[in-house]
Amino acid sequence: MLSIKKYVQYQTDSQNLTTGQRKALAKRMGFDESKVAEMIVTFVDCVDHISNIRFFLHPEYDLALLKFEGFEKVSTSGNPIFLKEDQRAQPGEMLGRLGFPFPEFSNFQLNQEKDCLEWLKTGQTRSPRFPIEGMLTRFLGDKNGKVYGIEMSTPGLRGQSGGPLFDSEGRVVGMQSRTKHLHLGFDLEEKEVIAHGKVKKSQ
Repeated sequence: MLSIKKYVQYQTDSQNLTTGQRKALAKRMGFDESKVAEMIVTFVDCVDHISNIRFFLHPEYDLALLKFEGFEKVSTSGNPIFLKEDQRAQPGEMLGRLGFPFPEFSNFQLNQEKDCLEWLKTGQTRSPRFPIEGMLTRFLGDKNGKVYGIEMSTPGLRGQSGGPLFDSEGRVVGMQSRTKHLHLGFDLEEKEVIAHGKVKKSQ
C-alpha cells in the first residue's frame, strides 16, 4: 500500500489536470492497479457516533486496541468473556472462529469530483457473519518460547482477521490474525484465478 502522504500529494498535484495528465502523473508517482491507494473504515453496531478514535498498537504482533471517544450510547447488549490464563484451551479442543470473509456491504461510492471514496447513507451496510469450526492442534511459540498463537486443523479465511476465536461456551480464547494456511494440494491446473487482486495461472 502506498503512503498516505504520497496519495495526498497526488490528489493535490492532479487538481485541474486532464484525464491523460492524471494517468501520467499517477504512473510517475508509482500508482497502478496492483497497489492500494486509499482505504476508508466504518464501524457497524458499535456506538451511536464517534468523535475520535485512539489506537494502541502492539509493538510486535499484528494487533491493536481501539478506544472510541465521544459516544453516548453503546449498541451492544453485553460484554465478551475471556478465558483466564489458568483456563487456557488445550490441543484437541474444538473451537470456533467468527468473521466477515464475504463482504456484501454496498454503502460506498467513488466521488468522481473529489477523486476519493466516501460512505453513503444508502445501500447495504452489513455483511454476513461466517463461522468456521476447527480443532486446536498446537500452540505456536516466539523466539523466547512464549506462546503467542494457536494452530487450527482448518484454515481461516481472509476477512476473518480481527474476529474472535471462542470455545463451546462462547468464551473468547483468541483472535484471528495474519491469516495463512499450509498448502492443501487443491490445485486447479491451467486455470486463471484472482489472488491478491492479480490474475494468476495455476501450474
